[in-house]
Amino acid sequence: QFTPAPCRAVILLFPTSKLKEYKKEQAEKIKKEGQLKEYKKEQAEKIKKEGQTVSKNLYFMRQHVGMACGSIAVIHCILNNTNSIDLENDGGMKKFLDRTLAKTPSERGHMLGTDPDITKGHGSAANEGSTNPTDFLKTDLHFIGFVNVDGHLYEMDGTKEFPINHGPTTPETFLVDAAKTIKSEFVARVSPAELMFSVIALAPNQAEDVGSAPAPAPVTQESDVTEEKVNSLVSMGFAKEVAVEALTATAGKLDMAINLCLGK
Repeated sequence: QFTPAPCRAVILLFPTSKLKEYKKEQAEKIKKEGQLKEYKKEQAEKIKKEGQTVSKNLYFMRQHVGMACGSIAVIHCILNNTNSIDLENDGGMKKFLDRTLAKTPSERGHMLGTDPDITKGHGSAANEGSTNPTDFLKTDLHFIGFVNVDGHLYEMDGTKEFPINHGPTTPETFLVDAAKTIKSEFVARVSPAELMFSVIALAPNQAEDVGSAPAPAPVTQESDVTEEKVNSLVSMGFAKEVAVEALTATAGKLDMAINLCLGK
C-alpha cells in the first residue's frame, strides 16, 4: 500500500475560517431548522450530556500557547504511541512526558510554553527552516491529531475541552477510519470548493523496513481495481466514479486512493 502499515497516528491541517465562512452561507437554512450553533460548542455540549468513553491511557493536553497547534499535534501522536516508539531516556520528549504525565490536560498545556527541553527543540527545528514564522501569525489553518488508543479513534484538538472519541478502530483499519472521520467531520463541513486540507501519517519508514527504496508502483492492471476497494471508498462518501478513477490512477493502492480522493 502507498502508506506503510501499521499507521500509528494521523495529523490533519484544515482551514478554520473557511469552516466559519461556509457556516455563514448556510446560516439561513440552518436557522430555519432551529440548529444554528457553532459545531465545536454543539459537539462539546452533546458529549457533556451523553458522556463518552475515554481511555485512562490517553495522553491529552490543552493548547494555551499561541501558534503551537502543530507542536501539540505531534506531541499527541508520539506520546500516545510510546508502546511502539522508543523515546530516548535523556531526550526532550521523554522528559516532558515524565514531567507532565500526572498533570491535568490544562496544566500540561501551560507547562509546554515553559518546558526547557521542548522550547530548545522547537527553536532548533524552527531555525532550520527558511520560512519566516511571522508570515503566519494570522493564519487560519489549524493542526490536530488522530490516534488509536485501546481500540478507539480519538480526535486530539488542544483547543477543545477534551479529546473526541469517534468510535471503535483497529490497527488494520485505523487509517481508513480516520479518513472517514476527516471527510464527514471536516471536509463535508466546508465549501465543496475548499482544498486547503492536508494529512500526514505517522507510519514506518518503508525503505528502512525492507532495506531498500520502495519499488515503483506497477502498471495498473484491471484486477487492481476491485469491487471491494471501490466499495470501501464509496462507503466513505466518495462517488463511485471518483473511487474508480482514484484506484486506477494509484494502481489499486487503497491508501493512496484515499489521499487522492480527499484532495479532490
